Amino acid sequence: ADHLFFTCINILLAWSVYVSLLTGSLSFAQGAFMAVGCYASGYFTAKMGLPMLPATGLAALIAALIAALVGYPALRLRGIYLILATLGLTFCIRVLLENMDFLGGIGGFGGMKGGDLPKAAVAVVLIGVALWLLSISPLQRVFDAVRALLPGPQQQVELVGVIASYNMVSRFLVALQVPMEDAAAQ
Repeated sequence: ADHLFFTCINILLAWSVYVSLLTGSLSFAQGAFMAVGCYASGYFTAKMGLPMLPATGLAALIAALIAALVGYPALRLRGIYLILATLGLTFCIRVLLENMDFLGGIGGFGGMKGGDLPKAAVAVVLIGVALWLLSISPLQRVFDAVRALLPGPQQQVELVGVIASYNMVSRFLVALQVPMEDAAAQ
């Protein structure tokens, strides 16, 4: 059962990378934001005694705030520079989490409540359906336009009525919410 549980979590993480790739950007920060969300959710359930659902919601807000703060300046980066920036961010968040004593440091902490295989499987099904609905929605055409036009000047994308910076930050935040379902599953 543990293997299936972690398979569900890895499926959700892979889908978050997929959402990022929909607009032609490769980001290595999904794992870092997943870690922030999981640590926050675990802290809220184990240390503060919150039920899993509100803890996951709060953790998603914290991770989304960090992603928005990082995502907006990262919009100026493309290609290898975006990859390097998100990889650097991932290592910075890892070091930060490992040095927070109230989170247990490198050893982490135990006592997290609420994660099991049925909840993880439900999260996979819900996110899978949401991604399928996204693929048949008009938003998918916007993602396709951004992916096709962004190697050129950003003005080309905006000429067709798509605000590229808003689209990329929103895509970044949507991609973040997929691994946040991992926090709900844990």
